[in-house]
Amino acid sequence: MVNFLSHTTADVSYHSKSIGDLEWNCDGTYLASIGSDKTIKIGQLTDSTLSSRPLHSIMTSNMENVCWHPTDSGRLSFCGDEKSVEVWDVRAQKAAAKINCGGNLIHNAWSPNGNYMAVGSRFDHLFIIDMRQFSIITKHKFPYEVNEFAWTVNSDHILATTGGEPGVGAVDVVSFQNNKLEVVSSVTAHSSNCMSIAMDRSYRKMAVGSIDFLVSLWDLDDLICHHSFSMESEVRDMSYSGDGKFIAAVSEDPVLAICDADTGDFVCKINSRYKANSLSWHPKRNLLAVSYDDRSNSPSYYKLIHFPNE
Repeated sequence: MVNFLSHTTADVSYHSKSIGDLEWNCDGTYLASIGSDKTIKIGQLTDSTLSSRPLHSIMTSNMENVCWHPTDSGRLSFCGDEKSVEVWDVRAQKAAAKINCGGNLIHNAWSPNGNYMAVGSRFDHLFIIDMRQFSIITKHKFPYEVNEFAWTVNSDHILATTGGEPGVGAVDVVSFQNNKLEVVSSVTAHSSNCMSIAMDRSYRKMAVGSIDFLVSLWDLDDLICHHSFSMESEVRDMSYSGDGKFIAAVSEDPVLAICDADTGDFVCKINSRYKANSLSWHPKRNLLAVSYDDRSNSPSYYKLIHFPNE
């Protein structure tokens, strides 16, 4: 049983400015982070902490979202205001590919089978890239705001968080069949725009975060919301534990909340001096990486929080 009250915290000082996004790779050996210092740092896990220096540092500009390959622990991609999605291998000194999607990109996600990548833009375009050929095979323009999205287990549907009509936040179910995208249904999820989405590693649970301060918890077998919990302000990011039993969430308020993923009951709240931008739960350990908007004289822009077993 996890003891959330006896957690320990370790600072990581890879970046010289705040971090917009971070994510563990599929087996938890590497953690990638994107900083506003225009670098992407890749740290290697040793025991329960990261190496004192990053394994790899990639110079870039205006990137804001990072994503790892679902099964290849050394491949990652990232996107942002630049025109292209960049694909890298942690052992390489240059990008394996740069795919032009027109710029102003906000989110990218590999399909579970590793063959495709979905990329979203600020102009509410959704692109699908064939990652075997590094080419765009289809795209779809939404008539309303589309934010984060995630693939379903069979790599044939995408669940996209949206903000359509005033007072409605929805999850669109987008079919990907025969290299074509089609919105087949839209499920009302919140009373305001839905911004973020997270899935557990079994692809059976989904969490949706909204600017209405709520996180809704869904069963993907029937696409029904069974529980929800409230944050102190607009939800920024969420992450499931590796076993899917817990979900962590951060908002505009400087509080990290951890809840039971099945009931929505709070099991722990960790207060901090500064608000968090993003977080990522290690796939195998009770270890949470959290980036903070640290404005102190000696800032540490992200921390590793370890929760011991009782």
